[in-house]
Amino acid sequence: MQSNNNIIIDDVSITEDSAITLTYSVIMLNVDQHSPVLNEKLIRMKLSNYISNLRGLNGGKDYPLYLLEIIFQGVSTNEIKIHKEHYLRTLTDTTWSNMYKHAKIDGKTIFVQTRDCAGYYDPLIFNTLWGKVIAATKYVFTTSKTADITEKAVANFFVIANIAAFYNQTDALDKLIITLCDLSTIISLPAEKFIMTFVSNEKAQIATKTLFVLCQKHGDHFRECWKNILACLVKLHTLSLLPKLVNLEDIFTFPEENMDPPKEPETNTFGKMAYGFLSNTSNFLFGGQEPKVIDPLVKKNFTQAKNLIKKCKLKELIRTSKSLASTSLAYWLKVIISQGTITSLECNGTKLEIDKCTFFLCMDLITQIAVSNKHRIDIVWPIIQDYYEQHCNPSFQFELVYRAVTNIMILANTILFEDSVRSSVLKTLVVLTNRNFTNSWNDMKLRKKLAVGIQFMVNLQYYKTTQENDYVMELITGHCFNKSK
Repeated sequence: MQSNNNIIIDDVSITEDSAITLTYSVIMLNVDQHSPVLNEKLIRMKLSNYISNLRGLNGGKDYPLYLLEIIFQGVSTNEIKIHKEHYLRTLTDTTWSNMYKHAKIDGKTIFVQTRDCAGYYDPLIFNTLWGKVIAATKYVFTTSKTADITEKAVANFFVIANIAAFYNQTDALDKLIITLCDLSTIISLPAEKFIMTFVSNEKAQIATKTLFVLCQKHGDHFRECWKNILACLVKLHTLSLLPKLVNLEDIFTFPEENMDPPKEPETNTFGKMAYGFLSNTSNFLFGGQEPKVIDPLVKKNFTQAKNLIKKCKLKELIRTSKSLASTSLAYWLKVIISQGTITSLECNGTKLEIDKCTFFLCMDLITQIAVSNKHRIDIVWPIIQDYYEQHCNPSFQFELVYRAVTNIMILANTILFEDSVRSSVLKTLVVLTNRNFTNSWNDMKLRKKLAVGIQFMVNLQYYKTTQENDYVMELITGHCFNKSK
C-alpha cells in the first residue's frame, strides 16, 4: 500500500499489513479474555503481555501505546459477540447505529479511507437503490402540499441525475427522464385537455422545466429516454406550442418557389351559383355554421402555455447536440429517424398520429443536428443516409419529396467539402429524385430546385472524382429532365 493511504496516529504510520495483524490480535485477545475453557487467573493475557506480543509488528516499529491500551480495555470488558441476525447476513438499524457509535474516538466519528475500498462500492450501492429513490422522490413530488417540499423533491431529482451521470448509469437517467415526462403530463394528457390543464398545474410546469434542464445538462448519458423526449416535442408541435428549434438557411431559392400553382379554369358556373344560392338559403332557413370565434379564455391559456414552454429554452436541446457523446448522439438521431415517418409514433402505449407537419419537424431536426455536427460528419452521415434512402420514398406526396430534397441540399452544401462523404451524399440525392417527372407545376418546381442547387454546387467545384461527376450528370440529364411524360 502507498504511504498516502496509511493510517496516521500520533505521527505513527500503520500500514495495511499492520492493520490486518492488529485486527487478528483483537480476535485472539477476545478469545483469550472470554473463552470459558481458560483458567480465569493463571492463563488469561494481561495488558503487558498484549503489548509485548505486538512489539515490532508495525512494519518493524511499535504500535501507539495508547491505542493498544484502548483496544485491550475495550475487549477485556466488552466481549465481541456475533448475534444471530449476523448469521442471516442482515444489517438492522440497531446494528448500524451501534457500529456508528463505536466508530467514535474522543467524541469524533472517524471514517478511514484506503486505496482499495474508498468509493469502491458507491456505484454498486447507487445501482441497487436508484429505482427506489426515483420512485420515492416522485411520490414526494406528487403528494407535497408545500412549496419547500416540492423544491426539495426537485433538488433530489437533480442530485440523482448528477450521481447517475458521474457513474454513467444510463438506465437510471433514462428512468428519471421518463418519470419527469410522466409528471409533465405532456404525453399522457389528451390534446384537447392539455393546454387548459397544464396552465393550472404548477407541478406539471415545474416537472417540464426540470425535464428540459436535465436534457441539456446530461444528454451525454441518455439512451432510451430520447423516445420520450421526442414524443414531448411532437406533442408540443402538434399543439403549436413548440418554439422554432431549427434555423436552416435555404440558399437555393428562386423567384417562382413561393408562387401558387395556376388555377384550373372554372366550369359549370351556373351550377356553382345555384348551389351557392341554395346553400345560403338553407343556412338562413335552418341555421348554418357560424364563423368560429375563439374564446378569450382559450386564447389566454394558449398564450400562457406557449410562454411557459418558451422559458424551457428548447432550442438549447438542439444547440448542445454538438457536444453530445457520439453514442448518445447516434441514439438521438436514430430515435428521430425511427419515429419521424409517415406512420405513427408510439411511446409507453400512447399513440400519436404523425401528420406531414410532424414529418417536416423530424426531418428538420435531423438536418439541423447534422449541420451542427459537421465536425464529426463521418459518424452522423451514415445514419442520415439510411434515413433518406429508406424512409423518404420518391413516390411520396410532392410536399414531402420537395422538403426532403431541400433539406438534403442544405446539408450537402455544408458537408460536401468532406471527401469521405461527398460521393454518398450525391448518390442519396440521386436516389431521392428517382421518380417519373411530369410537366405538372409541382414537378417543374422540383426540377427548378434541383437545377439551382446543382448549379450552385458546381460553381463551387465540389466535385472531384469521375464517380461524383457521373452522379451530377445523372441528376441533370437522367432524373430531372429526360423522364418527363
